[in-house]
Amino acid sequence: MVLDLLWVEKSHLSARDIFERLNNLGRNIGHTSVYQNLEALQSAGVIECLDRASGRLYGYRSDPHSHLTCTKTGRIQDLDVELPAELLRQIEAHTGYAIESYTMQFTGHPLASL
Repeated sequence: MVLDLLWVEKSHLSARDIFERLNNLGRNIGHTSVYQNLEALQSAGVIECLDRASGRLYGYRSDPHSHLTCTKTGRIQDLDVELPAELLRQIEAHTGYAIESYTMQFTGHPLASL
């Protein structure tokens, strides 16, 4: 039920949000079950967990991807960003590390309509 909800919502939800939405849908699930399922899904690499100042948020994706957080609403949008190969080589040369994967965190606000 927890995974199905995350897949349907396609957003980042707190454990409390998940608990409330499932119970509002008529699913009788307790707080403990929600937390246990989230921990198991995260440990298995099926879902992602984002640690924020306001608490943990869980998302339906587990593949490497980046995020854009709206500074006005707090909404988090998943992004697939591919850096140019030359930039990755420069980072490797500068750090002495071979880049295996990467994610980036962007923050911003909606552009004004023209």
